[in-house]
Amino acid sequence: MDSNHINKEFEDLWHKSHPKKAAEKKEAAWEKFNQEVFKEKKVQKTPNYKYAIAASLLILIGVSGLLPYLSHETSTSTPLLAETNIIKNPTTSLKLVYLPDSSQIDLAPQAEISYAKEFKQNRKVHLKGEAFFNVTKDKEHPFQVDYKQTTTTVLGTSFRISSPVKNKTQVDLYEGSIQMNVEGSAKNWLIAPGESFIAEDDQVKIIAFNLFKEFKNAPLHELINYIETNYQYKVEFQSEKIDKNITLKIKKRESLDHVIQVLAQVYNLDYHIDHQQKRITFQS
Repeated sequence: MDSNHINKEFEDLWHKSHPKKAAEKKEAAWEKFNQEVFKEKKVQKTPNYKYAIAASLLILIGVSGLLPYLSHETSTSTPLLAETNIIKNPTTSLKLVYLPDSSQIDLAPQAEISYAKEFKQNRKVHLKGEAFFNVTKDKEHPFQVDYKQTTTTVLGTSFRISSPVKNKTQVDLYEGSIQMNVEGSAKNWLIAPGESFIAEDDQVKIIAFNLFKEFKNAPLHELINYIETNYQYKVEFQSEKIDKNITLKIKKRESLDHVIQVLAQVYNLDYHIDHQQKRITFQS
């Protein structure tokens, strides 16, 4: 039975059950009845591909528009990682280096340091080779040196980091205090002046050393040799005084200026220090 015939029978049934309705009311009522009984299946609308394509194009345009900004972020992030100051000492003598916080480093021959551009906020130095550090105090920003498997942390002090043999790290403390850490160990070691921290082959030991250098009635040329060897400055002294003996006790790694002042006072001499030429001249 087709749908037209079914509709006709329902229409006849409706008219028989509603004989007194006016023609115009019948038509309206029938229309309502027909909609309720024969609810049409909703037709799935065909997607509007024009709008879909337009939306896709907008997305593509948006992404392509962001590409310059994304590439800009990438290009700026790379230099940030690369914004590291590297200082090398390719010479055969010590190189004096001043850091942005006024800390001083005597960089040994063939040694190298690197540190972040924003050093005052992140006082961390990576060291290759050997160096002597004279660190400016800053309680809010501890000073750290990464060297091989060790980290040296200080507030303000003087110390030397060296590697006498392969796989051996030695830190000699002359002034202040330092904390030592070894990679892979949760233990901290606190070092006092006159102590050496030695890490070698997964073993750690702390030994004492003499903080002072003594000259007991020694020929003056011994002190001059000591200055030239440890400070890498050439000393010119009057020949008539060179053979005189001297008795003197100074701190190892004492500042060069202080050593020269003491020597000038002992012999009542004037002096001139040429830091560029690394030359010291004593004269009457």
